[in-house]
Amino acid sequence: MDYFTRYFRPQIRFDKPADQGGGSVTVDWPDEVLKGFRSLISKEGSEKDAAVKLYEENYEYRKQIRDLKKQAEEANTLTAEEVTLFTAYKELGQPAELKTKIEAAETANTELAAIKKEKSVNAAADVLGWNPKVLNKLGGELEYEVKTKTDAEGKAVQYVEAKDGDKIITVTDDFAKEKFGEEFLPSLKKDPVAASADSGRSFPVQTSTAGKGDETGDDIINGMLDANKKDRGIEVKQ
Repeated sequence: MDYFTRYFRPQIRFDKPADQGGGSVTVDWPDEVLKGFRSLISKEGSEKDAAVKLYEENYEYRKQIRDLKKQAEEANTLTAEEVTLFTAYKELGQPAELKTKIEAAETANTELAAIKKEKSVNAAADVLGWNPKVLNKLGGELEYEVKTKTDAEGKAVQYVEAKDGDKIITVTDDFAKEKFGEEFLPSLKKDPVAASADSGRSFPVQTSTAGKGDETGDDIINGMLDANKKDRGIEVKQ
């Protein structure tokens, strides 16, 4: 250090507190810092007031820094469990791809449910000796299940239960008459003659109308459904 810098460089001396031994200490700051501090002293009126001002500003700055650090830590911060889930999601593909996969899965589930429904209706109709297409048309909203029991002779006999709302009902001809209407029994039975004998009434045999105009088997069933609704006072939409 040359002679000029050592003896003429601007410096500031502070009195040391009594609990630190008293006396004074020289602060050797850079020129621009010293000039700025001297300007602050002139503005505040004394070294003490300038120091208090600096402390207050420093305290506010440190507080702002702590708040900003806290915000940075909380923003977009994932827990270890969330990081694991996020990594697993990334392996499934991009959001658009994931959406496509989910939609495809939902479609597949819907189709699978329809297949299971058709299978249960067919199985129930087979045990009951009913037409599965007509059963699905009349009571497709019910859930059917084929079960097995042992009769009086010790033989295994299959029967059908249906879930109708909260009720579990054993499906029989009487159930069909009450649920669907007695007039539908001939169409429901695979053997119309047997249906007539069971009911003690004579029913016209339902035959195919293919090639006889525009009316189909579905049209006949729908017509019977509409007629049944009218008989019960239910409005039929055209």
